[in-house]
Amino acid sequence: MFLRIIIALCAVSIAHASPSLEWSKENRVMQVKDLLQQKSYDQAASDFSDREIMDAAWDLITEDNIAVDLVSLSSKSKFNLEEMIRVHAIEAWYNRPLPRFNEVTANLLLEIRAGTLSRRAQYLMLNHKDDLFKYYGDEIYMALEEKGRFDLFDYNRAKEAQNISKEQARALFWNAPDATDVLDGKYADGIRLYMFCRSDRNYPCMMVMKDKWGMPVEENGKIWTQPAMAASSRGIPYNITNGNTPAGVHLINAVMPEANRQDAFGKFRRIILNFVPASENEDLTKALLHESAHDLPFWRQANVARDVGRDLLRIHGTGRINGDPTSAHYPFRKTSGCVSKREGTYPEATYIDQRKMLDTMMGALDLEPEYSNETNIKGIFTIVDLNDEKAAVSAEEVIQLLLD
Repeated sequence: MFLRIIIALCAVSIAHASPSLEWSKENRVMQVKDLLQQKSYDQAASDFSDREIMDAAWDLITEDNIAVDLVSLSSKSKFNLEEMIRVHAIEAWYNRPLPRFNEVTANLLLEIRAGTLSRRAQYLMLNHKDDLFKYYGDEIYMALEEKGRFDLFDYNRAKEAQNISKEQARALFWNAPDATDVLDGKYADGIRLYMFCRSDRNYPCMMVMKDKWGMPVEENGKIWTQPAMAASSRGIPYNITNGNTPAGVHLINAVMPEANRQDAFGKFRRIILNFVPASENEDLTKALLHESAHDLPFWRQANVARDVGRDLLRIHGTGRINGDPTSAHYPFRKTSGCVSKREGTYPEATYIDQRKMLDTMMGALDLEPEYSNETNIKGIFTIVDLNDEKAAVSAEEVIQLLLD
């Protein structure tokens, strides 16, 4: 009964993962950024949540190199413990004094010892331990180790690197369980998109797709493949905001209402990705994977990223050019954690991969490749780290892995 209640609640949450909601979330981030750049901290604190404010501040500081006065901001917004850990992580990174230090560390100890510290706060402390330990010290981190409220199995397992065998890859692709009884059956007749990557995300990944009937999508008599990038422009891991796109299971929930901010996202509408909701023992995620994958580490990355609070993941193109043909990822552009597609005119070719993928997805759903049908795109997206080779994943490698 308990599991059925969880699944019902999760199905409701997924039903609300709409393009309009995602549009609103993106717009709110931009509004907060504007307020912070204007130093309108009181207005930001009045109109937006702690997480929205700190998400915007994090982006401005770490991605855009724009200064934000975190001392004033954290005071005016009266950030909760989770967001104060993020404030401290940034200030520690820059070797600056940590605002509200005595208050925050005292409350951390109290909540750790009482067993009331949230999973997100615990994960954030572990994510940024390298920077925070010299300030928080042994007392707090030993208390966390001894009294931590949550089992760290998934968190620690997600960090493990394990090569995927041909048998495991084929089971993931060919024997994925039917999704009729998962998430209210919303994705049962959706596409299945797979992306095979290296654990070193400096190298491009390769996508393959199955249609709504569970058959591999073909193009010109061959299995459809398309390269993609899943790397952070800052070179940081999946469990930190703006890090690499996390491996694991993601849900495809249509496209954004319009192709705005084309300099960053390209000429074509970006695909919305959402995390699989949390469930007891991650049973929802496991229900979308072949049982042979249940003990593998790769899929836990997405669940850890979800619990850390990452959001707004997309698949999109770009309006920017990679001007370095010697880079390992040429002609791709790295992002703030999204999956990126080749786009733009280069000496060797003009790329419109996002457009081609959207059309292929609609065809795989038995829809005409029309703009109005892009909002009907849905499916399950599984990202797999194959191994640690220092090379792009090729179409030939994936075809041999799955078919030969």
